[in-house]
Amino acid sequence: MFGDPRFEKEPFNRDGDLLRGEALRYFTRLFAAGLTAEVEFHNPAYPNLTSFLTPWLNWGYPNPDGRYHWTMLSGEYTYRVWGNRGTHRLLDIEVWEGDLANMNLCSPVGGYRHIYGGKTDLEVSEDGSFEVILSRDEHPGNWVPLPEGKGHIYIREWFYDLATEQPGAYYIERIGATYPPPAPVAADYEDAYRRLIDFLRSQPDFLQRGINMHYEAPADTVAFPANLLSMDSGREVAFRNQVYARGTFECEPDEAIIMEVEPPEAQYWLFVLMSNFWEHYDRRGRQISINGSEAVLDSDGKFRAVISHTDPGVPNWLDTYGHVQGLVGGRYNWTETVPEPTLKKVKLNELFDHLPADTARITHEERQTVLRDRLINARRIGIDA
Repeated sequence: MFGDPRFEKEPFNRDGDLLRGEALRYFTRLFAAGLTAEVEFHNPAYPNLTSFLTPWLNWGYPNPDGRYHWTMLSGEYTYRVWGNRGTHRLLDIEVWEGDLANMNLCSPVGGYRHIYGGKTDLEVSEDGSFEVILSRDEHPGNWVPLPEGKGHIYIREWFYDLATEQPGAYYIERIGATYPPPAPVAADYEDAYRRLIDFLRSQPDFLQRGINMHYEAPADTVAFPANLLSMDSGREVAFRNQVYARGTFECEPDEAIIMEVEPPEAQYWLFVLMSNFWEHYDRRGRQISINGSEAVLDSDGKFRAVISHTDPGVPNWLDTYGHVQGLVGGRYNWTETVPEPTLKKVKLNELFDHLPADTARITHEERQTVLRDRLINARRIGIDA
């Protein structure tokens, strides 16, 4: 990833020093992620759910409207996950076999069996409380299978209306655990740092395959290729029934790019701008993403967003975050249709010649309110924790 020859050519080198700074930051983020996964929260006998993808642990194409929880597991134990589901749009509980120290050997357990907390799967009490059993042997009620050996759990929350939806609360314990937990010995640290090194060696190459798919999208489009874990694998990634968008943008300060698409018939959809290291731009007080709840549709029913460096005066602005070049991402969850957006580059001062005459406008004061609310709501629900 860091030696990618593309970064020495146009248009990447126009983001030169910025790109190099992001590359170093990306390594520190990977180090922090590896420290979390392989050192601090790598105790299957006494698991502890931790926030795993945040604005400062930003890697691997995360959802800017998502909250992620993670911990290490083992098939030799049985676990109880409990808490409150909250009121956010989508919830997903899944278990993978393997260790993030070698993502190429990780795969979803049980034929991609998930607990999905939208309109199916998860049994929830009227007050939102729930319990899930994780074990090798099947249990009645909410159950997710474990692998024979090492594994890990992801709990994902997708938010749509960030002003009103409530986050969930999640806890995990090993059934039959006794206390206090044993103190670590020297060999535990040796194993942990060996795993950390393996993590730092394997993750960049694994992630690069996903980044490359953005550059394989046809020109002036955002494609939805098969939702694959790797270039040579048929295994899905993340949410069941989710498809990812992949594309790129190239936009000078005096230009704008119009993204146009029929909204999908989906329970959740979103588009986002990202760096060349598969991390979304900073959402805290910047509009680098728009989901279906936030989107303002035109009178013909289409969604049109404007990618630009400065505020174009329309509600659906995607902020380049100072970049001439970057990635376009998105996701449709539980969708009946998979419309692919088109991208059209125009001069910024001619933008409204290329938009419908009745395109909605937004004032500077209104934008300030939108961006402030975006920041405050993210803090309220814990996205930027």
